Amino acid sequence: MSLSVGAKTRGWIKNNSTGELKKFQFNPAEFQYSRGATYSEIIAPGQQYPITQFVAGKSREFPLTLYLYDKAVVNGKPKSSGLILEHMIFLGAFLPPETNTESYKKPPDMTFAYGYFVRKCVLTDFDIKILEYDEDGQPIEAEFTLTIRQVSPT
Repeated sequence: MSLSVGAKTRGWIKNNSTGELKKFQFNPAEFQYSRGATYSEIIAPGQQYPITQFVAGKSREFPLTLYLYDKAVVNGKPKSSGLILEHMIFLGAFLPPETNTESYKKPPDMTFAYGYFVRKCVLTDFDIKILEYDEDGQPIEAEFTLTIRQVSPT
């Protein structure tokens, strides 16, 4: 998915509904995510200190930026092979369609894998930044920022 300079480790995203899988090179300086828990307080008249009660765990959510480079040179000019558009469509399928449809269908979940981190997730946000186009107006360099929420512990 990404052909960034210096990226050596492969990761992948799999559409769990269709089985389609896209690999990407990914070598971030850091990969940050957090976990948490929700608690509530039970307060009663005359109580010296509130009772804290565990309610639920919180979802793990994290941003991920993928850099895509699709610049072949044809007749001395940069030319797109369609790789970036292909990945825009693949990743966009993890969100609801942009137009209303007669039947509602929830977006598919994904399996996200990078190194030891393999989790079932959903895509909550997808930001696309086109950095360069070829002379036909096709993207040849782009950054995709995904916000991914883990939905299962494994």
